[in-house]
Amino acid sequence: MGDMGGMRRVEFSLHAALTQWQSGPFALSALAVLVAVAYWYLRADWILSARGRRWPRHRTVAFLAGLAAVDLALQSPVATFTGAYFQAHIIQHLLLMVVAPPLLALGAPSTLLLQTRQPSNQDAMVADVEVPGCGRAHPSDCGWSLYFGIMFAFFSAR
Repeated sequence: MGDMGGMRRVEFSLHAALTQWQSGPFALSALAVLVAVAYWYLRADWILSARGRRWPRHRTVAFLAGLAAVDLALQSPVATFTGAYFQAHIIQHLLLMVVAPPLLALGAPSTLLLQTRQPSNQDAMVADVEVPGCGRAHPSDCGWSLYFGIMFAFFSAR
């Protein structure tokens, strides 16, 4: 295969599959954002706990697992192999589009944010949740339309 957008070709081996993590600016920026989001989530969990309310542990585990899936897709050897191996490219898509979103949604970050805000700010936040372009459509209908529409547009442009 030729040059894949400036990425060097890495021959597949067990050693490469375990050690070839991305360390470029994009991967490190993505990691910094994921760590910041994890910190925010855990801090919100601690704030709620300090108020005497328990946030379900399974939600925290699911959210952190979703962040880990995003990191695996963008920084792990899966990302390294995407330029040379179609299978790695597909695994990256599956992690980003099938594995991470439901895990992040199960973490219910919006609910956690609502519960940690002051009551006077909660009404304003709920009013701001309306999805642009969807009006008053049910969020899941709009989400599915956007999900498949974006996938269709992405793969049609190639």
